[in-house]
Amino acid sequence: EDESFSVMKGPPWYQGADYLDTNFAELNGELAMPHPGPNSELVEIWMCDDVEGNNPTRWNQRLVLDYPFSMRLIATFNDEIVYQDTLDYLWRRTRKGDKAMARMNVLRYYNPDMGTLVEYSWRTVK
Repeated sequence: EDESFSVMKGPPWYQGADYLDTNFAELNGELAMPHPGPNSELVEIWMCDDVEGNNPTRWNQRLVLDYPFSMRLIATFNDEIVYQDTLDYLWRRTRKGDKAMARMNVLRYYNPDMGTLVEYSWRTVK
């Protein structure tokens, strides 16, 4: 099935950086983009409204997280945000605080059919 698509404008502050350096995420079914706060110790999360409608795209700042901008958004689940920090940890943030979920550099996969254990290097998962 053919689908049509179009290029949309980014948030008001977005200057069209290199797409490889742009960090988008889907948060609760909406397109999100982080932006460094005033002192780079906060992260503003901007959400895109009306992506599929006929109206012009609107971006609104929805969240401000007390965490350095170098974080990478991964996903959301209800009121929880999953992100990767500057090192190698995946974190889950809720209204009650942060909790480490996994260390990316020690991930292993066990294949029960083959009886093998595969260890991923940091370069593989990054």
